Amino acid sequence: MRYIYCLPGTSEAEQRKGIKDYLASRGIFPGDCTSLQSDYSYEEHEYDLGIRNLVSSLESGDVLYVWDFSALAKSLEYLHTVLLLGTNEGVSFVQCMDGIVASNETPESMAIVNAIGIASRIELKISKIQRKQKYSTPQEPKGTTTTPKSQTIYQTPNEPDKIVVRRYSDKSVIVCGDTREYKDAIREVGGLFNPKIDNGRAAWVVALRKLRQLQEALAGANYVILQDCYISRKDFGK
Repeated sequence: MRYIYCLPGTSEAEQRKGIKDYLASRGIFPGDCTSLQSDYSYEEHEYDLGIRNLVSSLESGDVLYVWDFSALAKSLEYLHTVLLLGTNEGVSFVQCMDGIVASNETPESMAIVNAIGIASRIELKISKIQRKQKYSTPQEPKGTTTTPKSQTIYQTPNEPDKIVVRRYSDKSVIVCGDTREYKDAIREVGGLFNPKIDNGRAAWVVALRKLRQLQEALAGANYVILQDCYISRKDFGK
């Protein structure tokens, strides 16, 4: 099956026209393609979760046409995750603006996915360096006295080995702190990593209905669940 996905917004009509022109140049009738929509708008922080659900619904042999791969994620890390999720299941992605294909069918198309993965790791390292520079305190030269300015530095959590889980929205919580040892477990319960979501700091976003599974995934860790993470039956869709 062939599918079309356009990033919601003011340029959606232009994207759709560009995709149709690309399909026509390849002898593909646009009417043979089904348009898909994400469960979330691009402005919401769960947008990447919506795209992942969309891609998970595709099957081996399906092809998803987009005008630009950036429509599939808000960061290179998420884009790499989405492409891996799809290509591992035999789904192909086509960037219609230049005809680039990401799939597991040829070495060239697999190289595209690998290149995005490398770029995402570089992006993450740069982000970490920038955050470290932002929150570092400059040293005053010896022999000088200055009046300290009022300054608030957001630090969560205070202890380096603590993991904090707190309510982020009506449908999600964020997991912040030293999560390196548990990143795979958090990802298995549907966690999505965002390098800037927690006041400019990195954190995981997890659906509120997955809080109990998240607790099990973090078993053994020095973690805290705040009171505003209370789960009711309706949060589990019961």
